[in-house]
Amino acid sequence: MKLIRNVLLVIADQWRGDSIACWGHPDVKTPHLDAFAAEAMSFQRHHAQAAPCGPSRASLLTGLYLMNHRQVSNETPLPASIPTLAHLVSDSGRSPVLFGYTDTPNDPDKRTQLQPWVCPGFETRTGFFYHDGFGAWRDWLQENGVEIELGDDPESIFLPKGGYDPAAPDAPCQYPAEFSDTAFMFGAARDYISEMGDQPWFVNLNCLRPHPPMVAPEPYNQLLDPANLSIPARHQSPTQVADSHPFLAASLSAYGAKRYFRHDLAPDEVTDIHDRTMRAAYYGNMAEVDDKFGALIAELKANGQYDDTLIIFTSDHADQLGDNWIYGRRGPFPGLFHVPLMIRDPRHPVSHGTQSSEFTETIDVLPTIADAIGQPTPQCDGHSLSGFLQGNPPANWREHTVWEADFRELRLNLDLAHLLPEQVDDCCFSALMSRDWLYIHFPAQPALLYDLNADPHCQCNLAEDPVHAADLATCAQALLSHRIKHTPKQLSDYWLPYATSGKAQKIWNTGGDAC
Repeated sequence: MKLIRNVLLVIADQWRGDSIACWGHPDVKTPHLDAFAAEAMSFQRHHAQAAPCGPSRASLLTGLYLMNHRQVSNETPLPASIPTLAHLVSDSGRSPVLFGYTDTPNDPDKRTQLQPWVCPGFETRTGFFYHDGFGAWRDWLQENGVEIELGDDPESIFLPKGGYDPAAPDAPCQYPAEFSDTAFMFGAARDYISEMGDQPWFVNLNCLRPHPPMVAPEPYNQLLDPANLSIPARHQSPTQVADSHPFLAASLSAYGAKRYFRHDLAPDEVTDIHDRTMRAAYYGNMAEVDDKFGALIAELKANGQYDDTLIIFTSDHADQLGDNWIYGRRGPFPGLFHVPLMIRDPRHPVSHGTQSSEFTETIDVLPTIADAIGQPTPQCDGHSLSGFLQGNPPANWREHTVWEADFRELRLNLDLAHLLPEQVDDCCFSALMSRDWLYIHFPAQPALLYDLNADPHCQCNLAEDPVHAADLATCAQALLSHRIKHTPKQLSDYWLPYATSGKAQKIWNTGGDAC
């Protein structure tokens, strides 16, 4: 089969998987992604394997579960011994070019490049980093005569002039949309693609939005009327959530109101008005990303590269956004891990405009790209989605999805004395979700179990209900089996077949059932 010429991998930040208009969201405006979905394949049960950004991106860039790549937080280095998407792309003869960031610190035992927050192997064309106060973007603003008020916090660059004003909850960012970080990043990628001409290219484009702070540039700040927006189904008060489990209580305490609302609010002070106003900004930032994505697609069509390019749109992870009264990147629920995935492979028009309701995972992105560019897939936990794109879905696909989180770093900024006062290594969880159940396992705390058919918003924990003891045991067994099956494979990169002449054969993929 003809190999793909170019690859465009667009990764948004904290984009919820339910927030695509054509997939049924009642509020968000995404006309360009809707149009792209009509020409691509939509994977509607796609989930990230970890949170926050660094661990999730490490799974996407290595095809490994968190338990195997071991980058457990944003500041944990990715081991240099693990092959990445960048190495795979480089082996194909393309430059693995990055726009933005990966939140993947270099292994201190083997520094292979200068950028401390870029996955090893990538060539950073235009960086976008918290640690330097978004220096490349600030320089661009200065070159264009855009004056910005900056505070001590790098995120102050996104705030309205003078900071938050409770009397003006829809105040825009202090820069116009044409000079936003989204415009900057998409513009840089567009310029690079233009420079490449007829040469094959690979672009990993990362945009920060709709990541908080929840402020949108004009005119996106007033695109939606907050009064008309829906809010999540949830308990009447956050106290009910906090009382149901120690980790949920800790997640509520860590929600970071200043990133979501115009002034610091305790969880029990958040009203429907606050929530709707915050969502208007979140959806406004999505609308801007949608516009810029649409413009880049139009450019590819105009220059004749659209039908030579594998295009992938996804997100690193999502956002609780008030589900169960939790905001941001904390909590164990699907709202944080369900992310969009659209793939357009021009070689397979049979999949264009189609949808899959099978469980797919972030770890499947690397092997899918490997197939498209004709490279062997390194040993990993993911499986190529090429069969879906070719109209030939695999017969024995996975029946569940899993995700993990390691929240030991919360001990640095959150009082967890009531949770795990002495056993900080117990501060983690693993979750397994099937079509019927969500099961969440904690090493030293009670499990959580939700019936997704009767309780899709995960409000009634059944883990201690004797009636569901068998369901709990079945889910626990499935999660244990999954972890055992995916523990690091004790294999060399070379395999010596039994009863052969002794010639070692190179292997890159251990195969096995797609689960």
